[in-house]
Amino acid sequence: MIADAAQRERALDPARSFIVQAPAGSGKTTLLVARFLNLLQRAGKPEEILAITFTKKAAAEMRKRVLEGLRETGAHARRADEIAHRLRIETIDAF
Repeated sequence: MIADAAQRERALDPARSFIVQAPAGSGKTTLLVARFLNLLQRAGKPEEILAITFTKKAAAEMRKRVLEGLRETGAHARRADEIAHRLRIETIDAF
């Protein structure tokens, strides 16, 4: 079991906002992608969700994983193509 499993579970709660800080390779992007996908299911518009990262590389990786996550579900594959340009996954500087 992951030592911080309870904190990770709480971070998926769409009723709360979070800052995720952890060392490289600890699963930050995986956690944030799961949260983003969870929020997409509840949001009226993808633009209602904002994810901010520090680097362009991290933002691009997160966007890629979110779109892959949508495509994996099958039912949302078309939605991934329709909303790709509407996802607000940005760097702190771009925001």
